[in-house]
Formats: sequence, structure tokens, C-alpha cells
Amino acid sequence: HQNSVYFSLAGNHDAQAHHQGLSHDQIEKLIEDEVLMLNEASGGNVLLATLGKDFIINKIQVVNHQWVLADCTDGEQWGDVLISYSFNDNNQVALRLIDHVFYP
Repeated sequence: HQNSVYFSLAGNHDAQAHHQGLSHDQIEKLIEDEVLMLNEASGGNVLLATLGKDFIINKIQVVNHQWVLADCTDGEQWGDVLISYSFNDNNQVALRLIDHVFYP
């Protein structure tokens, strides 16, 4: 469990310092809200559109000041995705799919 805290925004003070003015709780909430909103799109989460139809994100883990790990599924396939994130001046989050792995 010690590594799970180490590889998290909450446990990484250097990464937290990168987003001055936002606590790790605020960052995680903003990202989670955006992911859940994107899940509601017809045809699945648009972040995952290149993976196929109807994929949604179930759980997220903010790893540092740039990356999010997430669990995803389309109801038949499931796997993990690596997503990059950033904030604009209005604290709106931008997300981009970096890579994915699926499990048999």
C-alpha cells in the first residue's frame, strides 16, 4: 500500500506544488467530474472513442501533476488507460488519452 500512496497526487508534494492554488482534493474532484460528464455522451466516453464504441471510465487515480490512470470497459472488454491532464487559467481540465491495455 505504501507504493499506492507514493504513486498518487496526494502523496507527491512536488506534483502538488505544480498546481498552485488548487489542492490535490480539488484537482481530483475536477478531473473526476469531467470524466463522469464525458461518460454520459451517447456512444461512450469521447476520450476513449479510438478504443471502440460504448467505453466508459469506472475509476480514476490521479498519479501526479500530468497523468491519470483509469479503469475502463464497454461491458465486454475491460482494461486500463493512461490519460494526460492539464488545466487552463479558469481551472477547466483538458484530458487526452495516451495509451491503453486490455485484459482477456
